[in-house]
Amino acid sequence: MNPESRRTKYLTLFLAMLPVLFFWRHTLGWGTLGDQDAVFWFFPAYKFVAEQLRSGHLPLWSPFLYSGSPIYAQWQAGALDPINWIYMIGTTARTLTLAQELSFSISLVSTFLYTRSLGFRRRAAVVSAVIYSLSGFQVGRTLYPGFIHIVALLPLVLFFTERLYRRGRRQDLIGGALVIAWQVFAAHPQPLIYSSLLVCAYALSCVLFRSEEAEKYAGRKGKIRFLLEFSLMFIAGMGFSAIQLLPAAEIAVRSVRQEWPYELFTLHSLHPISLLNALFPFLHGGGARYTSCRTGESTGITTKHRSISD
Repeated sequence: MNPESRRTKYLTLFLAMLPVLFFWRHTLGWGTLGDQDAVFWFFPAYKFVAEQLRSGHLPLWSPFLYSGSPIYAQWQAGALDPINWIYMIGTTARTLTLAQELSFSISLVSTFLYTRSLGFRRRAAVVSAVIYSLSGFQVGRTLYPGFIHIVALLPLVLFFTERLYRRGRRQDLIGGALVIAWQVFAAHPQPLIYSSLLVCAYALSCVLFRSEEAEKYAGRKGKIRFLLEFSLMFIAGMGFSAIQLLPAAEIAVRSVRQEWPYELFTLHSLHPISLLNALFPFLHGGGARYTSCRTGESTGITTKHRSISD
């Protein structure tokens, strides 16, 4: 193995182990990596599936959901997600933490592979992987394990899309389809839609802005061929995951959310003008008060601390 490959291998191993260090308190058992829905909704579903499999039964039906429900029609159970097979070891707080850390490891490694395929240097690829995978957004979503699984696999779909565009090989098409099926099995529909929209936008950007870079898909016919193969990747992914998609679609039309009006569905949405607060946090005022509190000029707890120190 040449030095270049050896460094890449060590960096990949470092990224895979980084969540164990980043969440060291949970690794040592001082806490559980996941709360709220992860504990009260997802974890019981994982436990039921694991218990059914350990007893020699296929987890096809759960009598504990509503008046009974098919497991594959319920997204949260994630019975076919390979990450959730960890619960075959045991369904405890430690295995929940282990599954969560594994999803972060997959995210780090897949982002590293994708950015390296774009030509990033190793250091830049590592920084990109850490920023994406250990961001506040992802860490703050540990209450939705399936959400984290799908977000972790997104860079891997982009990786195979990039390779398909550059090389046009059947292996990349099949690899991308398998990862898309894995995302479906991860069992959280909203991030699956977000991921699919992003990957489709990425494929279109390749065709519109990078066609001159790839000899494989040069010219108008090449663009059309790439889009056809890219579409086939998604079709194959849906075919691989039909055992999850078809029952879920049948149950979805009977969901109470089908009756939600538009006003209820958008109840907690932000007005587009509110996005200005991301750039200008004190657009509507408050900056002067914040400054005075920092300098101890206002009354209250800040002044109290100041008097104590005096």
